[in-house]
Amino acid sequence: MLIAKNKLKTNIVEYILYMWRVEDLLRAMNFDMDLIKTNLIQIQTEDKATLKEIEAWYEDLISKMTLEGVEKTGHLNEITEKVQELNFLHFILTSSMPDENYIKHLEKIKPLLEEFRVKSKMENNSDVEVCLHALNMKLLLKLQQKELTKETNAAFEEFSKLLATLSKRYKNQYDLVN
Repeated sequence: MLIAKNKLKTNIVEYILYMWRVEDLLRAMNFDMDLIKTNLIQIQTEDKATLKEIEAWYEDLISKMTLEGVEKTGHLNEITEKVQELNFLHFILTSSMPDENYIKHLEKIKPLLEEFRVKSKMENNSDVEVCLHALNMKLLLKLQQKELTKETNAAFEEFSKLLATLSKRYKNQYDLVN
């Protein structure tokens, strides 16, 4: 919860990826609050009030995941909405209010995006979703201690740069609104 709140304010891409990890962890622990308390909550702080707040946050996430039917796969609506907001910003930067540097970078990585899109069976997903899934996959492969080729690492780095630009622009928009 503490990390999620901070990431939501500072870096929307990191927030989305973090929340995807949390969803996966909750699933891996079969939504068992005893396991979640031991493995996720108690390691965050010793402050009793904060522990209760974090516990309530996890219970709320479990409740939402159950209500929204994403116990096995998928993502919470609130996270999907953030992805849609990034998609909308991506559209603005490429169409209605073009950002030449952003477009140049996107054109440079288009072949990499298309290759990853096909390999990942994400033909109907947006560029933003493909980049997010690529970075999520990189994290999973790292956790599994799998070696990545130099080319794969380079592609992930380019996806990361595009999303970093998008995240920065998102934060600037968000800061203007609040």
